[in-house]
Amino acid sequence: MNRSDAASLNFTALVRSSEKAAKFKELGVNAVVGSHTDVALVEKLASEADVILSIADCDYLPAAQAFLKGLENRFKATGKVPVLIHTIETLAPSQPHRIVDLAIVEADRKGYVKTYIILPSTIYGLASNKLVDLGIQNPHSIQIPALIDASLNRGQGGMVGQGKNIWPNVHIDDSTEVLVSCFGPAHAYASGGLLHRP
Repeated sequence: MNRSDAASLNFTALVRSSEKAAKFKELGVNAVVGSHTDVALVEKLASEADVILSIADCDYLPAAQAFLKGLENRFKATGKVPVLIHTIETLAPSQPHRIVDLAIVEADRKGYVKTYIILPSTIYGLASNKLVDLGIQNPHSIQIPALIDASLNRGQGGMVGQGKNIWPNVHIDDSTEVLVSCFGPAHAYASGGLLHRP
């Protein structure tokens, strides 16, 4: 929303409370109260979008299927290929959300949507932005506090296996920058331009 062309764009956010919806509307964002578990609503909203940022839950296949179906309907209605930017946690085939990743890749292969899949890993740091100031966004990450709580509850830090595993991390501002960097070319492509993947 801090883009120079933001006034010419229509943003829609799916939010869980009318209080947050009212705050989004103050920012000029069309806020729809609901949940990603309401697949009919997700499909309808997706069918109205040129670009979707899917950053809520990478594990829930019914939501992914709903927004992919909505994007397919968008493509059939307009002839324009919409874009999906989706965040995930891992690429390992054994992970529970891998089925969502595969559905997204398959949709891209079929040609009715162009997709970015972003792997932000563990996000750390305190978010500091207009959404936090308005009480819309939680400024804290989920993973790091959970690790700290687990260590405090156990009275010591933990280790997986022999401790040789690697767990990458990224600062919240850097993760946001990746999403913003992807949005520009994605929007240009959905509007009829060429897609240059960053």
